[in-house]
Amino acid sequence: MHDVVIAGAGPVGLLLACELGLAGCDVLVLEQEPETGTPWKALPLGMRGLSAASVEVFHRRGMLRPLLTASGAHSYGSADPEAQVAPAPRSVSQFAGMMLDPADIAADALPYRLPSPVLEGVMTSLEAVETVLAGRAAEVGGEIRRGRQVTGLRQDAEGVLVQAGEDECAARWLVGCDGGRSTVRGLAGFEFTGTQPLFTGYTMLAAVADPATLQRANGCRLSPMPAMRGGSSRRRSVLAHERSAGESANDVRAGRRTASCDMGATRMCVWDAAAKEAEVARFLRDYSPVVQADSRHPALRGCDEVAWSEIPGCPAAIPAVLRGLLDPVAAPEAKRVLTNVLMDNVFQMSAAMPAVLPFLLRLVAEPRVPVRSELLDILLVAAEFSRPVDAGDDKAVLIFGCDGDHPEREQCRAVFAEHASLLTRLPAGLISAADRACLEQAAGLL
Repeated sequence: MHDVVIAGAGPVGLLLACELGLAGCDVLVLEQEPETGTPWKALPLGMRGLSAASVEVFHRRGMLRPLLTASGAHSYGSADPEAQVAPAPRSVSQFAGMMLDPADIAADALPYRLPSPVLEGVMTSLEAVETVLAGRAAEVGGEIRRGRQVTGLRQDAEGVLVQAGEDECAARWLVGCDGGRSTVRGLAGFEFTGTQPLFTGYTMLAAVADPATLQRANGCRLSPMPAMRGGSSRRRSVLAHERSAGESANDVRAGRRTASCDMGATRMCVWDAAAKEAEVARFLRDYSPVVQADSRHPALRGCDEVAWSEIPGCPAAIPAVLRGLLDPVAAPEAKRVLTNVLMDNVFQMSAAMPAVLPFLLRLVAEPRVPVRSELLDILLVAAEFSRPVDAGDDKAVLIFGCDGDHPEREQCRAVFAEHASLLTRLPAGLISAADRACLEQAAGLL
């Protein structure tokens, strides 16, 4: 039996493993990612800043020099780990972009702070931090098993039995260091309501032929904000995305036009299957009465017969989310969750869109559906993104992918054509002439 099993080999989990190892504990760290190397943790996307207090932790454990070496931070003129006293700080920190004046910081007056040669932060990367901490954890006897996702746990008076794939690990304690959407927290039944984010930044690594063009471009809620330059034509950008509202058809189309500048996306962060599963699970937890509702509404006929779990990246509990669209209280959240499930990124639909589309068309045709107009936005996005991409347009293929790799486009057009009669029943007060034309074009009526 291990003394402690830690779920998550990020900076927090690895530092805890180091500290427990120093105390003589038998520690096992379980990490769901099979490999350590990823562009999202390496520079430039993995760039992070350690505060002075965090840098002190590395200094006191003899890891500051390895950290500086791994980070290349010596080139930034960071704190000298061999110094005996702290230098006058050149910078302290910032909050919401407001820089703190070093002259206003009286380090000697800070309680609970030991004298240290470190009084400045260090620019580093997640890759560097995790590499240094993983090395130290191994030195003090910790074991790290990668490719092991915690899937279950059982507690008794002696400790806890942790299920991680085919492995079962017994320990006196289990510590969840697995992020804000902690699996361990959910399995252990710890209540944590929290608040939903109003804004989430999605990162992409892109080669930009004309950075000036991208910098000037902006859409409604898809506004490129260059955060760092890497050479003359490579940037790290964050796309503003208001999750509380979701994208409307105009927002996504604006984003598509924005990206029509000479930009080649070499790698884009997508809304992955795990995130979608977490969204749906949270919805089921928060709106459990809706989950129990029957699915005999005419618009959802056949919904439970669809093999949702066989669709790549599609949560199996989608029928419950669709039922939520009929409930006045749950409908806004159900629509938001469904939007994230149906989009893989800001330029591509998920493979689930063709399967969900028939039910959305029926729901939009139903006057009593609470979020009818909002669901119309999803239909317009599907119609816009189901258009064929010209194989001769290298720029369009680079951004949206070729039709051969995205069969969902043709499948969506077939669904629109099959349900074309529903489109003619949509009242003029619900849909504009331009949006109606967009849907009819997708159905092959124009």
